[in-house]
Amino acid sequence: TMPKKPAHGATQATQKANDPPLTLRQQLVYPVVLTIANYALMVLLNTSVYALVPLFFSMPLKFGGLGFKPVTIGYAMGGCGFLSDIFQVVFFSRLVRYFGERRMVVNGITSLALVFLDLSL
Repeated sequence: TMPKKPAHGATQATQKANDPPLTLRQQLVYPVVLTIANYALMVLLNTSVYALVPLFFSMPLKFGGLGFKPVTIGYAMGGCGFLSDIFQVVFFSRLVRYFGERRMVVNGITSLALVFLDLSL
């Protein structure tokens, strides 16, 4: 019998496995750094909003808050999280296909910045 020829992908995988790993400096090219910076900004804004919303909800009306009790705040935050999860499951992939990844990230950062600014009014 004739020896079997390795599959095309298997040959490339073997060659790539023998190559030395890339250094961190080689991996930090412009698209990677831009992606990390965008993600970091979105996480910073998201964390800031979710830290300030309960404070805004619990602050008395005379200081510009809503005066909610802790139980009400918990229900509101839980309901918002639940609706966010449902929205992501049902609509997010369609929106990404329609608008594209870049526009979705820009809109996400913009909307978080607007919510953050809205809490200060």
